[in-house]
Amino acid sequence: MTHADLYSAMLEVLKSYWRIRNITELVRATNILRPDLLIEYQGVHQVNGAPVFPSNEKLELSVDAICDHATKRMASDYFLILISKYEHFLSSRLKAAGQPGHGTLGQLQKAAEQKFGLSGDPVRLGSEIRERRNCIVHNNGKADLKYINSAKDAAAIGKGYVSLVAVGDTIVPPPDYLSFAADSLLKYSSSMP
Repeated sequence: MTHADLYSAMLEVLKSYWRIRNITELVRATNILRPDLLIEYQGVHQVNGAPVFPSNEKLELSVDAICDHATKRMASDYFLILISKYEHFLSSRLKAAGQPGHGTLGQLQKAAEQKFGLSGDPVRLGSEIRERRNCIVHNNGKADLKYINSAKDAAAIGKGYVSLVAVGDTIVPPPDYLSFAADSLLKYSSSMP
């Protein structure tokens, strides 16, 4: 995977996020829903132990669920998609350089930093992004000491997107953080041959 491939992949993720986010807002704002209209669910397979999914529901309930997801959860989901593209890039660049291309995100970053001599602002921002990801995945979006330390290190260069927080503060990314994270990870990746 080249830097250009990573750029294209991240751009597609951001476009997808903003398309969905904006169409959701449009549907909510236009209020074109008919209260009696039902959505019929097809192709929903039951799995042992999973609650039974309804065969249909009012369109209004579905739109409410989509809007709720778009405002509360979708930025985190798309942030994790950006990270997966970045991890794939790191893995492929390390393999191309004759290094193992597997491990945690932190291990991949450390290996890339050692192999390609990366340092400075891209590394500090990459660490903040990694620790934010780790808190989202492993700590229910709450800051821990590792995140606090990386945020302190990156706050001055974080262009207002990185703030100082306390242990337990919510650090789920707001929508505009996605573009900042993509830009920071692209700068990190462009530091590699």
